[in-house]
Amino acid sequence: MKVILNKIKNVINNMDKTLLIVTIFLFLFGLFNIVTASSREAISNEVTLYYYFYRHLTMLGIGFFLSIIIIFIKTKKYKIVIPFFYVGISGLLIYLLTYGAYHKGAKNWIDFGGIKLQPSEFAKIISIIFLSIVFEFFYKKLKNKKTPNSTRYYIIGFILIVLVFIPILIYKQKDFGTMLIMLTINFIMFLASPLLKSDKFKSMLVFIFGGLLFVVMTVMVNGKFFTNEQMERFDYFNPCTKYEEGGYQVCNAFIA
Repeated sequence: MKVILNKIKNVINNMDKTLLIVTIFLFLFGLFNIVTASSREAISNEVTLYYYFYRHLTMLGIGFFLSIIIIFIKTKKYKIVIPFFYVGISGLLIYLLTYGAYHKGAKNWIDFGGIKLQPSEFAKIISIIFLSIVFEFFYKKLKNKKTPNSTRYYIIGFILIVLVFIPILIYKQKDFGTMLIMLTINFIMFLASPLLKSDKFKSMLVFIFGGLLFVVMTVMVNGKFFTNEQMERFDYFNPCTKYEEGGYQVCNAFIA
């Protein structure tokens, strides 16, 4: 027991206190705003006004418990388990393309007997750690100008595939918002990566060209890039009057 208490004490002493306080404040701020932001949806779903408040509080409690466990796991061990998590979460996202449950126009939920999970939310965290491991593993070869171009380009090609693989799977689930968030996170990590400036510039050109090609091919195959449900979220004219027909997200944004 004394050993555990000493570990907890060391962890607390090594924490960034300012960041911890700000994080707790933001969690609480978001928690109490759930009451007003979800009031319309609570009425539509015929549940109590505080239903989403208590559900969010439960999720925060679970998250707090898991964070304590994660704190005591040495980051060196991430290299062993995260690649398996990355493969696992990729498998779940591929599974969702066929067997996923629709929710608000997006096919990105797994329903386990009434308990719904959104694997793309876990994919954000796993992708960040996996990319960090990849950058560290290839650090010396990417930074060394003497590394043969062919070797560097193979490595960069692998990194670019990792950058876009999961976001493309999420886009295919019709979850454009989460895809955009993941691409932004991955792009920022790419800018902070150990790649040479010249390699970053060339990679960005390839990335932009590939993105434009993906958009063009999607429009040619489907006739459009955004689904009807996604286009409805750009409707800012009295969205709360169309809450159950697609205006829920914009309406909630106005309420928040």
